[in-house]
Amino acid sequence: MRKIIFTIFIVFTFSIANAQISIYEEKANSASQIIKLPEGMTYDEFLKIQKQIDWSKIIIASIVPGFIHFYTNDEIKGWTIFGMRTLGYGLVAYAVVDQYNLLNKDNKIDLNISAKQNRQNKNALLFAVGSLLNFAGFFYDWADGVITIEEYRNQIFFKYGIDEEKRLKLGFSYDKINNQPIINLSLNIR
Repeated sequence: MRKIIFTIFIVFTFSIANAQISIYEEKANSASQIIKLPEGMTYDEFLKIQKQIDWSKIIIASIVPGFIHFYTNDEIKGWTIFGMRTLGYGLVAYAVVDQYNLLNKDNKIDLNISAKQNRQNKNALLFAVGSLLNFAGFFYDWADGVITIEEYRNQIFFKYGIDEEKRLKLGFSYDKINNQPIINLSLNIR
C-alpha cells in the first residue's frame, strides 16, 4: 500500500512540475510571438495575450468562486459562478452544522428514529448538492476560463501575428468591423 501511495505521489509531483514547465514555455513562446507591438494594437489586447492560467490561479479559483472569469474580465459569468458556488458553500455548511447538532445537541431530545433518519437523509442530500455545485462551478470556471483566454489570444495573434501574404495563402482574412477571423475554404478538383 505504501508503494502505491508513494508511486502516486511521485507521478503527481512530476505531473505538476511538467505542467509548470509547460506553462512557463507557453508564456515565453507567446511573449516572443510579437516582438514589436503592431501598429493599432490596444493596451487591452496586449493585456489579453499576456494572461495565463497557472497553478496559483487554479488554487485561488478552487477557493474563491468565479476567480478565473473575473481574471478574464468576463464578469457576468464570474458573478454567476460566484452565486452558484456561494449557494453550494451555504448548503454544505448548513448540512454539516445540522448534522453536528443532530448527533450532539439534539441527541438529548427524544426524536424518533424515523425523524432522525429523515433529517440525516436531508443533510446528506444537501451536502451532496452543495458539493456538486462547488465542483461543477470550479471546473466550469477553470475550463471555460482557459478556453476564453485561448480565444482572445488566437484572435489577437491572428489579427496581428500573421502577415497579409500568409493570411491570403492560408485562406484567412480578418473582418475588422466585426473583430473576428474569417476562414475561406476552397476546393480544387483536378
